[in-house]
Amino acid sequence: MKGTQEATLDSAFLVMASNMSALKARSMKTTAGAFDMEDFIEKLISFMGGNKATGEAAEEGVEMDDTAPLKWDKIGRKALAKSRRVPVMDFM
Repeated sequence: MKGTQEATLDSAFLVMASNMSALKARSMKTTAGAFDMEDFIEKLISFMGGNKATGEAAEEGVEMDDTAPLKWDKIGRKALAKSRRVPVMDFM
């Protein structure tokens, strides 16, 4: 095999570069600008016509009775305004 030393050095450099970029990404993240996934999901469910737990029920973790189905066509129309491309699953 030729170039094993170069390959070893290249892989060590890639590991070091990825670790440095991960540290930079973590340091850039602030609490004011961080994406709150729970808040986004709550807003999405309420937009789609679902009930969300509010007040004391949300703090206690009480489940709401969600018998009505969510309106997926409503969020679909909003998504179509941004892109008409069908999402596909592919390798990377």
